Formats: sequence, structure tokens, C-alpha cells
Amino acid sequence: MFHPNLHQTSYERAVTGQWTIKGNISVEHILPQDWQWEWIEGVGQVPGKLADDEKDKWLKEVGAFINGIGNLLLITPGENSSVGNNHPADKKYIYAGGSYEEHHQNRDEWRSSKKWSNLIRARGEEIFKFVLDNLVDASGKTTTAPTPSLPPSIST
Repeated sequence: MFHPNLHQTSYERAVTGQWTIKGNISVEHILPQDWQWEWIEGVGQVPGKLADDEKDKWLKEVGAFINGIGNLLLITPGENSSVGNNHPADKKYIYAGGSYEEHHQNRDEWRSSKKWSNLIRARGEEIFKFVLDNLVDASGKTTTAPTPSLPPSIST
């Protein structure tokens, strides 16, 4: 299950109920934007083995989720540089718990390129559910902004 866990980049829940993130953070792509053709099952080191329509299928599929929230992870800039553009199954995050622990537990599943879209979609759904359950007022209540008024020193 997704848990917001920034570890060394701390967050605090303020009295107002809003999240305050302190420190520098970076957005990590679990499946890198610069993924490699040899990671696709059955391709090996020679992407030329794939027919053009098969390449187009992979480009379209990966393009549909590569920048989706389920493929993103908040980490420090130094950690982002450290994990680089490695295969998702080879990425080892230095943090424990939350999304980092979830990735560690699913590392073997990332070996199969056929599972990428499902892993990313499922994680995105968990994040979306977390946001709805914890950060969005889904009570159906509407609030009305206060009517702006002029300071007493300004007459109309």
C-alpha cells in the first residue's frame, strides 16, 4: 500500500491540515524516461529483432505511463543522481518504508517488461486513493470564499 514517506526530506502536518515539505526533493522516474530496448523481453541486445509495428506498440504503451504519477517517486536530488537511469529492478533506494519498501518488495516483478504498465497503474491508483482519502475534502461540502471588503481607511 502507498504511504507518503519522504524520509530524509521531512514533512510535517501543520495545524491547518496542509502538508509542508522541507528540504530539497527530486522527482524520480522508477522506469526511467531513457529506458533501454534491451530491457524488453525477447529483444535482448538487438532491438532490430522487433518489427516496426511491435516497436511502435512499445513506444505507445511506455509513453502512456512513463510520466504518470504511478511511475514517480519523491527522493533527494543526490539519491536521484545515484539511481540514475538503471533498470527499475536494479534500483536500490537508500530509504526504508513506504513507497521505497514497496518498490523493494516488487523489484523482481520489474524484471518483466510485460508487468511495467500494471505495476505503474496499480501504484498510481493507490496514490490517487491516498490523495482522495487524506488530502481532499470529499464530503461534498462547498465553501464560499469571503466577500472581499475594503479596509476601513478607504471610503467608497
